[in-house]
Amino acid sequence: MRLLIRLQLLLFLSFAVVACSSSMHFQKMDDAQIQTLPSTSHAVVLHFWATWCEPCRTEIPELNRLHNKHPNVEFIAINLDDVENQGAIEPFLKKYPIEFKVVLRSGRDFQAMAQSFDPAWKGGVPATFVFEDGKRIFSKIGATDAKELDDVFQHIGQP
Repeated sequence: MRLLIRLQLLLFLSFAVVACSSSMHFQKMDDAQIQTLPSTSHAVVLHFWATWCEPCRTEIPELNRLHNKHPNVEFIAINLDDVENQGAIEPFLKKYPIEFKVVLRSGRDFQAMAQSFDPAWKGGVPATFVFEDGKRIFSKIGATDAKELDDVFQHIGQP
Protein backbone atom coordinates (compact mmCIF):
# COMPACT_ATOMS: atom_id res chain seq x y z
CA MET A 1 0.00 0.00 0.00
CA ARG A 2 2.84 2.40 0.89
CA LEU A 3 4.48 1.68 -2.42
CA LEU A 4 1.27 2.54 -4.29
CA ILE A 5 0.92 5.83 -2.40
CA ARG A 6 4.57 6.70 -3.10
CA LEU A 7 4.14 5.92 -6.80
CA GLN A 8 1.01 8.08 -6.99
CA LEU A 9 2.80 10.92 -5.21
CA LEU A 10 5.81 10.59 -7.51
CA LEU A 11 3.57 10.62 -10.58
CA PHE A 12 1.69 13.69 -9.32
CA LEU A 13 4.91 15.57 -8.58
CA SER A 14 6.41 14.75 -11.97
CA PHE A 15 3.32 16.17 -13.73
CA ALA A 16 3.51 19.29 -11.55
CA VAL A 17 7.18 19.82 -12.43
CA VAL A 18 6.49 19.44 -16.15
CA ALA A 19 3.57 21.89 -15.95
CA CYS A 20 5.62 24.48 -14.08
CA SER A 21 8.74 24.19 -16.20
CA SER A 22 7.10 24.60 -19.60
CA SER A 23 8.58 27.60 -21.32
CA MET A 24 6.94 29.99 -23.71
CA HIS A 25 7.12 29.20 -27.38
CA PHE A 26 7.42 31.79 -30.09
CA GLN A 27 7.29 31.46 -33.81
CA LYS A 28 10.46 32.56 -35.55
CA MET A 29 10.02 34.25 -38.91
CA ASP A 30 12.45 35.59 -41.45
CA ASP A 31 11.87 38.89 -43.21
CA ALA A 32 10.09 37.33 -46.20
CA GLN A 33 7.62 35.56 -43.89
CA ILE A 34 7.02 38.74 -41.90
CA GLN A 35 6.30 40.61 -45.13
CA THR A 36 3.41 38.22 -45.84
CA LEU A 37 1.68 38.89 -42.50
CA PRO A 38 -0.43 41.87 -43.67
CA SER A 39 -2.30 39.51 -46.00
CA THR A 40 -3.03 36.78 -43.44
CA SER A 41 -6.35 38.26 -42.37
CA HIS A 42 -8.86 40.96 -43.35
CA ALA A 43 -7.47 43.36 -40.73
CA VAL A 44 -3.97 42.99 -39.26
CA VAL A 45 -1.96 44.99 -36.74
CA LEU A 46 1.81 44.51 -36.85
CA HIS A 47 3.44 45.89 -33.73
CA PHE A 48 7.25 45.93 -33.70
CA TRP A 49 8.83 46.04 -30.24
CA ALA A 50 11.94 45.21 -28.21
CA THR A 51 12.57 44.28 -24.58
CA TRP A 52 14.80 47.33 -24.01
CA CYS A 53 12.16 49.76 -25.33
CA GLU A 54 10.41 51.66 -22.52
CA PRO A 55 7.48 52.93 -24.65
CA CYS A 56 6.94 49.33 -25.82
CA ARG A 57 6.35 48.31 -22.20
CA THR A 58 3.79 51.02 -21.59
CA GLU A 59 1.85 50.19 -24.77
CA ILE A 60 1.32 46.51 -23.99
CA PRO A 61 -1.72 46.86 -21.66
CA GLU A 62 -3.52 49.11 -24.16
CA LEU A 63 -2.70 46.81 -27.08
CA ASN A 64 -4.03 43.86 -25.08
CA ARG A 65 -7.22 45.81 -24.35
CA LEU A 66 -7.66 46.72 -28.02
CA HIS A 67 -6.98 43.12 -29.04
CA ASN A 68 -9.76 41.94 -26.74
CA LYS A 69 -12.10 44.74 -27.85
CA HIS A 70 -11.62 44.06 -31.59
CA PRO A 71 -11.69 40.28 -32.15
CA ASN A 72 -12.03 40.81 -35.93
CA VAL A 73 -8.53 42.34 -36.02
CA GLU A 74 -5.47 40.07 -35.94
CA PHE A 75 -2.73 41.46 -33.69
CA ILE A 76 0.87 40.29 -34.13
CA ALA A 77 3.75 41.50 -31.96
CA ILE A 78 7.10 41.18 -33.74
CA ASN A 79 10.16 41.27 -31.52
CA LEU A 80 13.25 43.01 -32.89
CA ASP A 81 15.75 42.09 -30.17
CA ASP A 82 19.16 41.01 -31.43
CA VAL A 83 19.88 37.29 -31.22
CA GLU A 84 22.22 37.92 -28.25
CA ASN A 85 19.34 39.52 -26.33
CA GLN A 86 16.63 36.96 -27.10
CA GLY A 87 17.11 35.33 -23.69
CA ALA A 88 15.48 38.44 -22.23
CA ILE A 89 12.22 37.91 -24.11
CA GLU A 90 10.64 35.24 -21.91
CA PRO A 91 11.29 37.09 -18.60
CA PHE A 92 10.04 40.30 -20.25
CA LEU A 93 6.78 38.63 -21.34
CA LYS A 94 6.26 37.14 -17.90
CA LYS A 95 6.44 40.67 -16.47
CA TYR A 96 4.59 42.34 -19.38
CA PRO A 97 2.32 39.67 -20.88
CA ILE A 98 1.25 40.09 -24.50
CA GLU A 99 -2.12 38.42 -25.06
CA PHE A 100 -1.76 37.95 -28.79
CA LYS A 101 0.64 36.26 -31.20
CA VAL A 102 4.35 36.97 -30.62
CA VAL A 103 6.86 36.47 -33.43
CA LEU A 104 10.65 36.54 -33.17
CA ARG A 105 12.28 38.12 -36.19
CA SER A 106 15.18 36.09 -37.56
CA GLY A 107 15.77 38.03 -40.77
CA ARG A 108 18.95 39.37 -42.31
CA ASP A 109 17.80 42.45 -44.24
CA PHE A 110 15.95 44.66 -41.79
CA GLN A 111 15.98 47.76 -43.99
CA ALA A 112 14.28 46.00 -46.92
CA MET A 113 11.67 44.53 -44.59
CA ALA A 114 11.06 47.89 -42.90
CA GLN A 115 10.77 49.70 -46.23
CA SER A 116 8.14 47.21 -47.39
CA PHE A 117 5.85 48.33 -44.56
CA ASP A 118 6.52 52.07 -44.67
CA PRO A 119 9.28 53.87 -46.62
CA ALA A 120 9.50 56.40 -43.77
CA TRP A 121 10.31 53.72 -41.18
CA LYS A 122 14.02 53.57 -40.43
CA GLY A 123 13.73 50.98 -37.66
CA GLY A 124 12.71 52.87 -34.53
CA VAL A 125 10.52 51.06 -32.04
CA PRO A 126 7.79 50.86 -31.17
CA ALA A 127 6.32 50.88 -34.64
CA THR A 128 2.72 49.96 -35.38
CA PHE A 129 1.13 49.31 -38.75
CA VAL A 130 -2.50 48.47 -39.51
CA PHE A 131 -3.48 46.72 -42.73
CA GLU A 132 -6.87 46.12 -44.27
CA ASP A 133 -6.94 43.48 -47.00
CA GLY A 134 -3.14 43.70 -47.23
CA LYS A 135 -3.08 47.49 -47.74
CA ARG A 136 -1.51 49.73 -45.09
CA ILE A 137 -4.11 52.11 -43.67
CA PHE A 138 -2.25 53.31 -40.56
CA SER A 139 1.37 53.73 -39.62
CA LYS A 140 2.95 55.07 -36.44
CA ILE A 141 6.61 55.09 -35.55
CA GLY A 142 6.91 55.75 -31.84
CA ALA A 143 4.39 55.25 -29.08
CA THR A 144 0.87 54.74 -30.35
CA ASP A 145 -2.10 56.31 -28.67
CA ALA A 146 -4.81 53.70 -28.03
CA LYS A 147 -7.51 56.15 -29.11
CA GLU A 148 -5.77 56.56 -32.49
CA LEU A 149 -5.88 52.81 -33.07
CA ASP A 150 -9.42 52.50 -31.77
CA ASP A 151 -10.51 55.16 -34.28
CA VAL A 152 -8.77 53.28 -37.10
CA PHE A 153 -10.51 50.04 -36.10
CA GLN A 154 -13.91 51.75 -36.16
CA HIS A 155 -13.42 52.41 -39.89
CA ILE A 156 -12.35 48.92 -40.86
CA GLY A 157 -15.06 47.18 -42.84
CA GLN A 158 -16.21 43.67 -42.17
CA PRO A 159 -14.64 40.93 -44.29
